[in-house]
Amino acid sequence: MGQWTVTEVSGLFRPMAIGNNLGHTFMVTLRFRHTAAPGAPYVEMPRLVWREKIAYKDYNTMRFWEWGDVEGTNPQDVSSGDLYGYHPGAGTFSVWRKRYLLAYQNANDEQPDTRFGECQLTVGGIPVAIQAIEAAVARQRRDRIPQPRQAINAAPISNEDKAKAVRSYIQQNNCELTIKIIDRPQVANVQASGNGHSRHMERLLLFNCGVVGQTIKAHQLLRTHSPQGAPSPSIHFALNWPTSMTLPLDGFSPDMEKAISNLQYEGMLLGTPPGVINHALSLQIDGYLGFGEYR
Repeated sequence: MGQWTVTEVSGLFRPMAIGNNLGHTFMVTLRFRHTAAPGAPYVEMPRLVWREKIAYKDYNTMRFWEWGDVEGTNPQDVSSGDLYGYHPGAGTFSVWRKRYLLAYQNANDEQPDTRFGECQLTVGGIPVAIQAIEAAVARQRRDRIPQPRQAINAAPISNEDKAKAVRSYIQQNNCELTIKIIDRPQVANVQASGNGHSRHMERLLLFNCGVVGQTIKAHQLLRTHSPQGAPSPSIHFALNWPTSMTLPLDGFSPDMEKAISNLQYEGMLLGTPPGVINHALSLQIDGYLGFGEYR
């Protein structure tokens, strides 16, 4: 049978703000090499892993809570923080779910949606042409002679058939598949207004992302404004884990109720409603705390 080899798991980040939010764009690149075995059935690539842990300090209430275990190994254990294992249908993971369709759309110059990432099929670093994908489908359907491109384009091709076409090509060829997943972990930096409403908080996110057997570690630390003016708002992101994998308590009282409540996910929050482009955990946390300033 064919064989997949993971050749790259890497991360890239840059500051990004939507409205009054503080946060980053975080992109994880997964690169695979496929070695074909003529006549063998198609073999899927390793499973996606996307674990997160969150520690949260609310300076307004002097409460603290944390959730998740990025070092957990059981993908079915929600408390392990494996968001993909718990809810693979979340918006962040749409590129992974549609990787074959997106590879086809890229090859066919269909301008796929790249808000959540992209996917490209190559051979030796050179993009695979749509004609090569169609020829692979024709070879697999031994009862069909390859048709001129005009004839193929005459009939609409379903998304399912496009995905199958890419799998047919991969099954028959040595090639590479590159998948880029984009996440946007943010919080709203709500400043004090005439009614005195403000938010002063600090949030630490730990990431452990990649595929089974090979992941990268990263962390994000966000601090919103202080009503007293100090400390000032700050954002930090690094491709490692901090020395301390939680936030110092500094006299804060643990709030186990909120930590436990965040294990009770709801599909509406874990999905991606229209206009919402933040990742699954940020949606849940900020939705639960009533910070829904996402547009």
